[in-house]
Amino acid sequence: MKKIRKAAMALALTYCMSSIGAARPVLAAEDTISVAAPTVNYMTDPLGIAAEGIRFGWKMESSRIGAGQTAYEIEVKNDEGTVVWDTDKVESDLSVGIPYEGPALEDATKYTWTVTVWDRDGGTATSEQAAFETAVDKDPDWQKAEFIALQEASAAPIFRTEKEIDGTVNSARLYITALGVYSAQINGQPVYKTENGKKVYPYMNPGYGNGD
Repeated sequence: MKKIRKAAMALALTYCMSSIGAARPVLAAEDTISVAAPTVNYMTDPLGIAAEGIRFGWKMESSRIGAGQTAYEIEVKNDEGTVVWDTDKVESDLSVGIPYEGPALEDATKYTWTVTVWDRDGGTATSEQAAFETAVDKDPDWQKAEFIALQEASAAPIFRTEKEIDGTVNSARLYITALGVYSAQINGQPVYKTENGKKVYPYMNPGYGNGD
């Protein structure tokens, strides 16, 4: 009898503990949204792109399943921090291929931009500042430039030029193209870019192109 009573008491206690545990509410994590992967012309912070045909894109991320974007607002600033275009709030779920529809952009100019999105519950999130830099398509000196080449040659010719700059240089941008391959140097040192903290020397620039 004692064994039966102990078993009954154990079962009753287990049932009570289960009932108490089931009655406790489960606290869900607070829903959050964010904006990731801002792109211009499907690239991250591109350099030297045409000032016409600019298109923006981004991804809205949410901790809630089924959340969706209902509106966005894009703000573009020039290198002086002045707003050159603001879409205001646009009711749309689109987040890719959004065309720039502001005043004409300047050549060889860096622009920064952000996008704010709204979800179905009215929550908002703003992206980190992204950037893009326009090319020199309209520059008079660039338009007057002519390719130099030999009509006939038994070997690939090499053309070389130098440019001296006076004064202090805070920053500079090289705009280079070629029908073949070029190699750029500054103060006798090959030009390189940094990727993941490592120097990368872009040999064989500008890469494959149509010779027409």
